[in-house]
Amino acid sequence: MACSCMACNHIHETHNHDEHHHDSLWNKHDIIRFSVAAVFFIAGIILKAAAEPFKITVQFGGASYSIALSSLLFVGSWLAAGLEVIQTLLKTIGKGSIFDENFLMTFATLGAFILGEWSEGAAVMLFYNLGELLQAAAVQQSRRSITNLMDLRPEFVRLYRNPADSASEYGDTHDCCGHEDDDHHHSHEHIHAEMCECGYEHGEHHHTHSENCECGHEHSHEHHHEHEECDCEHEHEHTHNHTEECCCGHHHGDADSNIVAPEEVPIGTLILVKPGEKVPLDGILVEGACSFDTSSMTGESVPRFIEAGGTVLAGFVNTDGLAVIKTTVAAENTAAAKMLQLVEHAQDRKAKTERLISSFARVYTPIVTIGAVVLALLPPLVLSAVHGGPLSWNAFVPWISRGLVFLVISCPCAFVISVPLGYFGGLGGAAKKGILIKGADFIDSLAKTDSVVFDKTGTLTAGVLTVQHILPAEQFSTEELLELAYIAEYHSGHPIAVAIKGAIQGQLGKEKIAIFEKEAAELRQYTEKAGSGVKMLRNEQELAAGSALFIFGDAEKQLASIAQIEGTKVFLSYGGRYVGCIICSDSIKPQSAQAIRELRGVGVGYLEMLTGDTKRTGEKIAAELQLDRCSSELLPHEKVARFEAISDERKKGNARAVCVFVGDGINDAPALARADVGIAMGGIGSDAAIEAADVVLMTDNPQLIPQAIKSARFTRQIVKQNIVMSFVVKIAFLAGGALGIIGLWAAVFADVGVALLAVCNSLRARR
Repeated sequence: MACSCMACNHIHETHNHDEHHHDSLWNKHDIIRFSVAAVFFIAGIILKAAAEPFKITVQFGGASYSIALSSLLFVGSWLAAGLEVIQTLLKTIGKGSIFDENFLMTFATLGAFILGEWSEGAAVMLFYNLGELLQAAAVQQSRRSITNLMDLRPEFVRLYRNPADSASEYGDTHDCCGHEDDDHHHSHEHIHAEMCECGYEHGEHHHTHSENCECGHEHSHEHHHEHEECDCEHEHEHTHNHTEECCCGHHHGDADSNIVAPEEVPIGTLILVKPGEKVPLDGILVEGACSFDTSSMTGESVPRFIEAGGTVLAGFVNTDGLAVIKTTVAAENTAAAKMLQLVEHAQDRKAKTERLISSFARVYTPIVTIGAVVLALLPPLVLSAVHGGPLSWNAFVPWISRGLVFLVISCPCAFVISVPLGYFGGLGGAAKKGILIKGADFIDSLAKTDSVVFDKTGTLTAGVLTVQHILPAEQFSTEELLELAYIAEYHSGHPIAVAIKGAIQGQLGKEKIAIFEKEAAELRQYTEKAGSGVKMLRNEQELAAGSALFIFGDAEKQLASIAQIEGTKVFLSYGGRYVGCIICSDSIKPQSAQAIRELRGVGVGYLEMLTGDTKRTGEKIAAELQLDRCSSELLPHEKVARFEAISDERKKGNARAVCVFVGDGINDAPALARADVGIAMGGIGSDAAIEAADVVLMTDNPQLIPQAIKSARFTRQIVKQNIVMSFVVKIAFLAGGALGIIGLWAAVFADVGVALLAVCNSLRARR
């Protein structure tokens, strides 16, 4: 990463030490406050237990007041632990909002002090503070499960320099130290300003200096200072390029002065990624064969080996070798940048349960506060009226104590914290598996999945044409068919031609391919008819490859055995003779069948595939995967209409049933947007599909669909457990507090303990 030093505007290289840096789960100031509070509290407990309590006597207005030192320590503990609580309460009161957990804690503890329960009042605030610290750590840990995964923003880009260009521009490389020279000399260039009327120069003068070091070579030192002011108050420009120090103790030219910000790199730029560095921009690997850690993008733990010509994405980490990459997108359009936007937006979308809990807490707190006041005041008044006894402070003390217990227990932290934390953990846990859910509300919807509708190409099938059958005519061998097919398709860039050439390259050796390519370069009268085929002259004979209509002049004129085979057929003829046929088709993904079985296993009741392909092809794939139905030959708007019909039909029996659509192409975007939950295959999916979808699968693995449903249901289960546990325990302890069975100490542990149990349970959602 390049950083600019303000003093001299020098460019220095810094290194990324993310692997050595760990954000703390704890806020340092919060820990100090809690530690001070704990020390005061323990000291107060020790002094309180002493046989002769230490007291401080104060003379005021002719009267003498004494207070135990332990009580002062408890107050000190209360202030240290509750400082932030009190500050927050004052701010909320200033905004017109009073009733929240800060109000409950502050007034419950002040009430304890008024009753003379100094240790109990301090304990309430101390343990509440401890609970808040642990909850904050849990939230931070859960947030880290996403932010670590999404730590994809590149910090720098290392531009690639062609070695030949570098040698001519900067000289050869020292054997002794690895730095460049030119006949063992390193030039120094100083740019000074040319002469002005004040006698100082401001123009450009180039000076070359060289010095010998102990290694026997001369090294350059180029320095850059901008706008240096002289005595005449005119600015001068001096350029110095600071260099690294080598083993010989002298400085050499900076090898990494070609480091720039990602935003400055245009499309088509060659960049260099060293071992251990993060790929900063999406692109094509043009030089090198490296293993990449793709876990941050795909969730896969096994490194992926990529050779020249393969696609690499920003966020991949190069684990070995030097990778030269040609960028294909700008920094703001990388797959990693889009993922970051999705994650940031996902955190803002709340589930219906979260919204209900937040609304409930706003009503709940005033109600329990009023209940505590009634509990403290009404019973003494009623008892006095019934029994006719006098009202005194002592008659109110036990009931005020019960009211304070009621306040402490009623704090809504357990469900206010644990519910959103549960959803947040679910988002993080799914992201670890390569499932990016755009918001907590979609977790609720996924958990209720009743039916799943699939697009075919790129979703259940690989989305890439592959050669399935090679069928030579009787007079020709397989190798002759492959030779003529390679030569015929050599100049074509059509996906079918690319698939055929790729298959032939895999079957024949490099030597034969080289011969074919040389011959293909000498072809004459090459013509290509879009959607039909290619024709050319080879050895003065016509060589043609394409459809049956293009080759034979009759679409029906093909062997009966070939006509029954599914797939895209490429026929070849040479010199007017039929050579053979190569059949290409899209293959079913190896994970698709297992994904369908797992969806059945999680209780999905209906599975259908929508495709624009022929009815025969669609029904064949649907039968292989054991889907309930296949709708074929559909246009994009017809897919939406069919999906709506499926959704309406499924909701007749269950109005809460959720219908999911899974697709990858731009033609799937309307259906993805219409679905209750749209799932896009992110790895090869189009931008439109990913934008319209609610869930993105980063590995294009259909098995992640049932995994997403399982994760959503597990998260929902945890959220429900937290809500039920919090309310049951709260109600039980509130009843105990009202009856005087439970004191302030028990109330503290009830409140903090339930909150921590709920938080710990929420963390399970990250699995």
